[in-house]
Parts: sequence; C-alpha cells; structure tokens
Amino acid sequence: MPDISFSLGTIRVAGPPWNTLVGVDWVETNSGADGVRTSTPGTHIVRLVWGRVAYVGIYPDTVGLQRTLERLAQAGVAEASAAPIVGA
Repeated sequence: MPDISFSLGTIRVAGPPWNTLVGVDWVETNSGADGVRTSTPGTHIVRLVWGRVAYVGIYPDTVGLQRTLERLAQAGVAEASAAPIVGA
C-alpha cells in the first residue's frame, strides 16, 4: 500500500498521568495491489502509565477490512489470504 494515509478524527484523553487513556478515531485510505481505492474507519485505544505506552489496541472496521482482503485474495495477492499472526 504505497499510498496509505490516515485522517484523524476525534481524540479523547482522560485520567491522571499514572493511568491515562487516549482514544483516537481515524479513517485509513489506500489503493490496494489491485488499484482499487478503499477507506476503512477505526479507533486506537492507548493506555499510558507515566508517559510510557502500556497498551495499544487497534480496532478497524473488520467488515470493510475483510471485504478488501477477500477482493485482494481473488486478485492473486497471497498475503491477503495468509493465516493471521497470533501469539506474543
């Protein structure tokens, strides 16, 4: 996705410096390997403990993402149908 871009929406911050939660709404736009332009909304949730990242959650619109991956897999992009990365 050589032209991927993110537009930020609402940013929310709550909590004291030792336990801060940040929420960021965004819309990601890109052209897939098949040249089709798509946009997918999502949210990042970040927990900061004294200014250090303790947790990052990424929550994209999974329905839109799944449609894009299926379309790319049909176009022959092997990575689009690869098994998920799991574990830590």
